[in-house]
Amino acid sequence: CLFKKGGWDIWLMDKYLDKRHKIPLAPTNWEKARGDTAAPFFRPVTALALDSLTKRKMPSRDSAKGHAAGISDSLSPTEIRPLFDFSKKDSIKTAAADSVKKTGDSTAAALVFDTLKSRPYRLRFAPDFISVGVAVNSFYGSGGSWAASFGDLMGDHQIILQGDLQSDITQYAHLYAAYINLKHRLNWGGGGFYNRAFTNANIFGDSLFYDVDGGAFGLLRFPFSQFSRLEGTLYYQNINRSPYILTDISLSRDAFRGPFNINIIMTTLGYSFDNILWGITGPLAGIRAQANLAVAPPLTFVDHSYISFDGDVRYYWHLFKEFVWANRLAAGASEPLRKGEVSFRRFFLGGEDTWLNYNVNRDQYGKNITSMLYSDFVVPFRGWNYLDLTGTRFAVYNTEFRFPFVREVSLVWPLPIAVRYINGAVFSDIGNAWDPADEYAGIPLPQKIYGGVGYGLRANLGIFVLRYDHAWRTDWRHTPELPIDYYALGAEF
Repeated sequence: CLFKKGGWDIWLMDKYLDKRHKIPLAPTNWEKARGDTAAPFFRPVTALALDSLTKRKMPSRDSAKGHAAGISDSLSPTEIRPLFDFSKKDSIKTAAADSVKKTGDSTAAALVFDTLKSRPYRLRFAPDFISVGVAVNSFYGSGGSWAASFGDLMGDHQIILQGDLQSDITQYAHLYAAYINLKHRLNWGGGGFYNRAFTNANIFGDSLFYDVDGGAFGLLRFPFSQFSRLEGTLYYQNINRSPYILTDISLSRDAFRGPFNINIIMTTLGYSFDNILWGITGPLAGIRAQANLAVAPPLTFVDHSYISFDGDVRYYWHLFKEFVWANRLAAGASEPLRKGEVSFRRFFLGGEDTWLNYNVNRDQYGKNITSMLYSDFVVPFRGWNYLDLTGTRFAVYNTEFRFPFVREVSLVWPLPIAVRYINGAVFSDIGNAWDPADEYAGIPLPQKIYGGVGYGLRANLGIFVLRYDHAWRTDWRHTPELPIDYYALGAEF
């Protein structure tokens, strides 16, 4: 018996579907408000007359009959009435005065809300969060960074400010500001940025660029539902670059290369859809898809112009509540908009996202270094290094079967560490990146298809997901070459 001497009453209803009421229930205020946002959610304020409150009897606790009678008497419809009309200020005072005269109780005046005055909503920003950090180093000097977000009470407006400064602000500074209007279904916003800092000119470590760049952007977002939206952006950036030579003991201007400017204008239009259900290391079920159109117009002050389109569709099957079969199909192409030019937007196929122990194809890196600002890395494509395959077109298909592998690994010494639910995966990546000269007999497809096969492990360590993959590259005609190990952070694709 539950609860000592208490228990549950159990009722059995036979053929309950035949006992349903023919007349549908009246919609509640909540249901009405969902269909019509102008409908009031709360009923107008009413109160029991003071004289009825003094006459009300408490229900008997000894019998159900007395309890029911007490409720019936205390909630008689004739004793419930509106105390006053809020729409008329004079009726409030009159109702209170009449009640005092009738009952002789001045506490009725406490129900007068004459002191409450409605005012129209005014936009007033308040901080959502503010983060500031300051550091001092004997080599680099002092520096600081901050990030702040401000919004209004209704959440219709958002202001974002970010910055990063060092002791010599003439050489190192990053500033960013943006505003987003979320009041209507069509969201819009804009912002600007300014940066000045030394950046690596290449991965070889022998030269630097001193970049001073600034720009602005505008955006429009229109959500079709909570899963899909259409988004457009207009982006402008101006970069002034001064080459420097870096040695072990000095940093000096490059005498063979002078400063130069880069002007970038880009308009993009994109559609995205995402309804996936997440697991502990990646998606479990659902669809993720996006398509993007980018245009750098052929204006006289724009250095490189092109038109580009790329799409990415991913589908996840959750099998037997244990396994996941993940599939991804992606493709893209770019074309120059000026005659006699090549498209500076290229696609770099190979490697893994957030690859920690990465390798780069240095020959292809040297050939494509000037187009890095406009190009994208296409990952994952395991069995290959970054920039092994490059071109103005790409197509790739990834398929991966994911399964639970280890329930728990627990260590006692030297550190007490326990890692739970390590997942395994076997995968295959198929595709290529190519230029028009590599196409097969006029067909917009490459002459060769490459790929990679392998297996991997994934573990959620609480603050991030650690991934390990072991993959062999192949051209599907010869024996796979030596494998490559990938250690990476972040969720699975």
